[in-house]
Amino acid sequence: MIKNSFKCSLTTAVYANRQVIDLVKPITLVIHDTDDSNWKFFCGDGKQIGNEKPVLVALEEILMIDPSVGEIATLPEGCIATRKYIGDNWKVTSNKGWTSGVNAR
Repeated sequence: MIKNSFKCSLTTAVYANRQVIDLVKPITLVIHDTDDSNWKFFCGDGKQIGNEKPVLVALEEILMIDPSVGEIATLPEGCIATRKYIGDNWKVTSNKGWTSGVNAR
């Protein structure tokens, strides 16, 4: 059974980039949007995302790929969490003025 520390259900739709879903790269960037409360799970620092269209998946799939993202389940809206690799400590900052260059809509 998957442990869900997030306030939303496992079936909640979240965004991820294809490299995360295809298990090519680890999740190293998490964004919790202020305007729509969406969660976004990306690899890299956001600069390499460019115009890549994110993939919509269930939160459950993200937790199956990397259960350690549950460590930042309480990330406030309007914040981002970054790390260099799985197992690294998450660094949380405001996402004010920061953009991933990805339009998820």
